[in-house]
Amino acid sequence: MQKHISVAASTLIQLCLGGVYAWSTFVPMLKKQFGYTTVQTQTIFATTLMCFAFSMIFSGRLERKIGPQKVAIIGAVLLYCGYFFASLSGGNFIYICLSIGVLCGVGTGFGYVCCLVVPAKNFPQNKGLATGISVGGFGAGAILLTYVVKYLQIQQPDISVLSIFQTLGYIYGVIIIIGTFYLKYEGAGKPSLVTNSFSSSVLLKDKNYWILFLTMFSGCFAGLQIIGNVKPIVLALNFSDNAATICILILSLGNMIGRVVWGLVIDKIGVDKSLYIAYSILLTALISLNFIANSELMVSFTILLVGIGYSSCMVLFAAKTMQIYGVDKYGIVYPFVFMAFGFAGVFGPIVAGLLFDINKSYFTPILISVLITSFGLGIYYFNKIDLKKTE
Repeated sequence: MQKHISVAASTLIQLCLGGVYAWSTFVPMLKKQFGYTTVQTQTIFATTLMCFAFSMIFSGRLERKIGPQKVAIIGAVLLYCGYFFASLSGGNFIYICLSIGVLCGVGTGFGYVCCLVVPAKNFPQNKGLATGISVGGFGAGAILLTYVVKYLQIQQPDISVLSIFQTLGYIYGVIIIIGTFYLKYEGAGKPSLVTNSFSSSVLLKDKNYWILFLTMFSGCFAGLQIIGNVKPIVLALNFSDNAATICILILSLGNMIGRVVWGLVIDKIGVDKSLYIAYSILLTALISLNFIANSELMVSFTILLVGIGYSSCMVLFAAKTMQIYGVDKYGIVYPFVFMAFGFAGVFGPIVAGLLFDINKSYFTPILISVLITSFGLGIYYFNKIDLKKTE
């Protein structure tokens, strides 16, 4: 029973951490209330994602020493402090970047790694599904945040984005703390099996690692570029603000459902075939967004496919890392693979924001995403991973 509860707790925590995916909700408010440029809004988003990814390197090692509960509690405190300090920033770009970008980003990384490792170790025979359900909560986090923001705006139409940050800090802090009480290994076993043979320097010389890194980077570059800019992208296509908000929810829905579905698909047909299908879906959606989507229905469907295609990155590479390096090293190795997410989170959204500020169009950034995703898919297809070598 404990292992099932741990998955539920992981999903609950991920639901809060995943609010990062609804960042584009704040973009119009920051522009209107404080005069931010598109690049500034995407710099905050990129900082959050980078700190999220890199903090997992340290939180993964810490989890093996003190256990997932304590690490997740640290994450909850950092997340709360990030939103709270942002609410006191007065709209200053540097302060919000440090609060939301650094504190919330690191807090997210500390919570996220625990919510991956615990379900995977409690369900060794169904790692794909268990991980998929957990990260599905992360994908759904944007839906929760969007509804909370919408509710607050209905109650108080002129509400400041800073007041929203403060409210989110309280909500997320309390929910994550509650979830950590149930974030345990079945039978209350040891936090992890310590493996002394792991060396990051050896990992960085491993061809398998770079195949995973570059392929994950390519998919995340495209997905995070759309996630960070989905609302302004839809508005730039001359659709209504309501349609843009709905697209945030649709993207989040695809991101959430996709993570669970890809977990099931991986357990059935394996990672390789799943990756080819997922990246094909993502490429189709990106091309459609530039050349075909000319109605609200078509844009919504295309955005849904982006969410489904991108969501595979959060499941496929976790599963492949466990397959290559073993579940016992997963908590340490995967954060290095996940650094691809951090770099993609910097370049994807910022490139899109910069080019939009210059050209007032998202056509070129999306086209760049098509090329980079195709490049990553080619790397994975033409460079087969050697499991025997790694073992």
